[in-house]
Amino acid sequence: MNLYVLALAVSGTKIFAGTYGGGVFLTNNNGTSWSSVNNGLENTFVLSLVIDGSNIFAGTLGSGVYLSTDNGTNWSAVNNGLTDGDVQALAISNTNIFAGTFSGGIFLSTDNGTSWSAMNNGLINANILSLSGNGLYLFAGTYGGGAFLSTDNGANWSEI
Repeated sequence: MNLYVLALAVSGTKIFAGTYGGGVFLTNNNGTSWSSVNNGLENTFVLSLVIDGSNIFAGTLGSGVYLSTDNGTNWSAVNNGLTDGDVQALAISNTNIFAGTFSGGIFLSTDNGTSWSAMNNGLINANILSLSGNGLYLFAGTYGGGAFLSTDNGANWSEI
């Protein structure tokens, strides 16, 4: 496995690791052995991972978001409306998927990544490094611009 692990996501007994240049790896035995799961993943620089039920989303460096519906066996790009392909952070809040990008800010998908909309009202820094949500609140961490909070599913942001 590639030694530069940038993202981890857990689903039941499965652990997925997103790597810098090696794509996505999967273990079913707590890391004793790993297998590459990259069919269709055209960009192997994986910066972020998030799991929503049977859907796994991978944010990449330069190629946007990829979706797998079969535990990483197959991937397909889901980037309609995503204007920045450097997806540094992914988060799920309720049924919404959020993508934090290098210079385009935050994007929202309400249809499993089929389409994305920019959600940057109130953000004073569009370089998003981290996202986290709990259903009521969504938090965004930026590069050099502090942290932001949204209480309305990303429609508006305020600095915290």
